[in-house]
Amino acid sequence: MKWAKAFLLCTLGFIGFAGFAEGTTYYVSTSGSDGNSCAVAQAGGSSAKRNMNGSSGAIACMSSGDTLLVQDGTYNEQISDWADEHFPGTTRPPNGTSWSAPTVIRSENVRGAMINKPGTDPVYELVVSLALVSTQYVSVEDFVIDGRGTAASCVWIGPANHIQIKGNKIQNCARNGLYQAVDDLDENGNDSRIINNEIANVSMTQPDDPGTHGIYFTGHDSLIQGNFIYGCPFYGIVASSEHGGLYNNVIENNRIYGCGLAGIISQGSSTILRNNLLENNCIGIWVHGSAKVYNNTIFDYANSWCKTDTYGIFNGSGTIDIKNNVILQQESYAIYSLVSPTLEGNLCDGAAAGCQITVGDYTTVVVNGILSAGITPTGSNLALKTGSAAINAGVNVGSDVPVDRLGVARPQGGEYDIGAYEFSAGGDVTPPVVSITSPSSGATVSGTISVTATA
Repeated sequence: MKWAKAFLLCTLGFIGFAGFAEGTTYYVSTSGSDGNSCAVAQAGGSSAKRNMNGSSGAIACMSSGDTLLVQDGTYNEQISDWADEHFPGTTRPPNGTSWSAPTVIRSENVRGAMINKPGTDPVYELVVSLALVSTQYVSVEDFVIDGRGTAASCVWIGPANHIQIKGNKIQNCARNGLYQAVDDLDENGNDSRIINNEIANVSMTQPDDPGTHGIYFTGHDSLIQGNFIYGCPFYGIVASSEHGGLYNNVIENNRIYGCGLAGIISQGSSTILRNNLLENNCIGIWVHGSAKVYNNTIFDYANSWCKTDTYGIFNGSGTIDIKNNVILQQESYAIYSLVSPTLEGNLCDGAAAGCQITVGDYTTVVVNGILSAGITPTGSNLALKTGSAAINAGVNVGSDVPVDRLGVARPQGGEYDIGAYEFSAGGDVTPPVVSITSPSSGATVSGTISVTATA
């Protein structure tokens, strides 16, 4: 469905809000005071609390399902559920009860608040740590999370369940940007949501440590979506089955640029990797286990860290379906497999094993693919251009890839397009954004809203 001249009718059943007890919102501000009561701290500025943590801080005011808004400024604090000797002075956030009633800690303005305090123990020098298996339905959103001066990963979400890390810029981390791993009992977290984060410049103090990545993940039934990862010497995203319990995960719509070994390494079972952009990595996608690798765009997979051969997709083992991928500017191998995957609808700029469609020049396929030498991570536009051989050339992958990375429904034409973008001749395919202000606690409202979007 094209959004051009589209009429969108939203009938909003606000009756469902009746009886929904919306949580209380508290504020932290650099101009606030921990001497303010919790009731007063429901406003910002000088009425707010000064600190998140401590017995008089804002987190101590919170109950399940409440929201803490942190106003612009730099805060030398941590967000942690470990209020022990490793994180002295921290206050554990209360659990939420569901994704419709989570506990939220958010920068009031997107990336207006920075948190950067290291811990007292080098092993636990984490800026955000939600690691206890009993922690659930907590969301940390829209901060700058800076690991400068620490000796560990910036964010650790451990075996906790139902944790969301969303919209943050995670930067200058000594090791991993985000580390999700098991506890001493090998318990894995589930239903993690790692969404729309920018992760930059990891492994700052340990560039030769092979255990440093943008995201290291070991859970199940989770979503890794829309993250932009760059400046990592090893892997952008590692979905590791080292401790078992890695299954039913979706890795989609991520953009990974310039990582030394691979953009994504995926192990475990029943993984879907779709609509990802992999640029300037030694290996685009390295996959083991059982997975569906659908509609990814892999471009210019080589950089200064590559020591040997480079690969668009490397399939080491397992039962793998590789369909509808665009692989451009290949160096050594477009698709290299040690087993026998299902290969359909893959497009490459040059004849190569595993490619069903070949073109002579990558510039005929995408709008603005820029080669790696001397460019920044924001340089290219890998959407399909008019006349691209990838348009209507893919195979039907049905409900496994219902939309492209921009949310455009697939297919737009008679057949599925190849790669992370679905081509739309109508031009702008960005869906309209509808903002709704929640009613006050306990209120009952109803109504119909009509929205017309014309491109």
